[in-house]
Amino acid sequence: MTPQYQLHADHLVRVQADNCEGLEFVPDTFAEVARSDPMDLRHALLQFMIAATPDSKTLNNILSDYDSVLEKMTTSQPGLFAPTGDENVVFVDNVPDTVNPVKAKMAYIQVPTKDGKSTELSLVWKFEVEMQDNWYEASVAMAAPHRIISVVDWASDAYLRPVPKPEEPETTAQYLGYAWGVNDPECGERSVLKQNDDLLASPVGWHSLPYSEDPTYDGVAIKAKSFFRNTTTTWGNNVRSDSLTS
Repeated sequence: MTPQYQLHADHLVRVQADNCEGLEFVPDTFAEVARSDPMDLRHALLQFMIAATPDSKTLNNILSDYDSVLEKMTTSQPGLFAPTGDENVVFVDNVPDTVNPVKAKMAYIQVPTKDGKSTELSLVWKFEVEMQDNWYEASVAMAAPHRIISVVDWASDAYLRPVPKPEEPETTAQYLGYAWGVNDPECGERSVLKQNDDLLASPVGWHSLPYSEDPTYDGVAIKAKSFFRNTTTTWGNNVRSDSLTS
């Protein structure tokens, strides 16, 4: 592996291991090209994909044929009725190693100063990048050479804290609710729905949580011998539901 490729490989490890934390500079092989059109968000996005893609073939293709890959990436505005909630959002199609168009917008983000004593605003491109096994929210500096300011992986945050996976779930939870496609209670009846969890995002289902990751047990001495806390309730930012069986 050449030193240049090793730099990208090392940075990929940092993206996967240190999501949610500030990251170091991404090696910018194409800084001069990017400086020629600083408002072209495709340069910053392609720099992120160089750091994020786990596929060596995709990486080699970007590095060896940068201009061609960039040319195929096209931007478009959301439709009139698209529920983006932000008129400044654009979508980028044909981004290497993604499964859906990338959602992008300009934003400001607070970053620590070099002395670590304060913060300053940095102008960034904020991307939502959906890949086969990852769904990143990334902030990349607008100015070339581009650098990754922050990364959050919505698909999984277990790289540093591996969670043991059972061979098979003991039971599948069921819920009484409105099935997908029923817009409101006047349009249909409630039905019994089976738990439909994703093993990557929820490796132990929706009703098991390690005691160490449960915020309700923060600072509490745990007497239970079990690694997991099992419940019959699921909850999130704005929803709470109880299962019929678990």
